[in-house]
Amino acid sequence: MIYYKSSSGGVYKVYAADNTTGKVTIILNYKGLGMYNVLNQNLSINTPLSGKSDYDIFISSLDIATKTDFTEYITLTKTFLNTL
Repeated sequence: MIYYKSSSGGVYKVYAADNTTGKVTIILNYKGLGMYNVLNQNLSINTPLSGKSDYDIFISSLDIATKTDFTEYITLTKTFLNTL
């Protein structure tokens, strides 16, 4: 598993990505409001003649993160969901 992070438009995202399967889990934090969303994607890892797979294109603009960066948001997301 490789961990990434990004931020744009007030939405902070952390990613857990598996480069052997193309599966990516994304946790979104909206403008620090304590609201979270979890998304799962399954991107192609097959490299076409153009040279980059869907997975490679997707992660190319992300910053490297740590497992701790990701797991902190798992805890915050669980707390948020338990208060609904």
